[in-house]
Amino acid sequence: MGKVKVFFKIFLFSSILSSFLHLYISFFLQEHCFWNMGVIFGIADFLNSYFLSFFLLFFLLFAIYILWRPYSKYWEILVVLGISSFTNILDRFVHGGVCDYIDIKIFFNFPIFNLNDIFISTALIIILLIILYDTAFSKEGRE
Repeated sequence: MGKVKVFFKIFLFSSILSSFLHLYISFFLQEHCFWNMGVIFGIADFLNSYFLSFFLLFFLLFAIYILWRPYSKYWEILVVLGISSFTNILDRFVHGGVCDYIDIKIFFNFPIFNLNDIFISTALIIILLIILYDTAFSKEGRE
């Protein structure tokens, strides 16, 4: 097994642990949650929570459907995206918002976020890099 596949497996395992931690915090340690009613960084917090949840769930399923066939060999990254996104969507359905619990104030007030946000962002960056790499180095791209 190559180094990239090992990294993807570790990334997948870490995202699963992160999702369980997130659910534990949002259900049992709610006093540590800042409830984000918007999308990322609180954007669109004026939208109805259930409408936003259905929209995000539809977008997630559509994205995985579109990416599954040509990139199924990278299934771990798609599962990371699915699990982390679904945990945030579940939070939104149950609580009306997403539990954000990491607050970094080192040089400036960075927006509050959770570990799933990190996994979602990282998975999207990896997917983008895979698509760019496959496009740049495919046989069709060189001809």
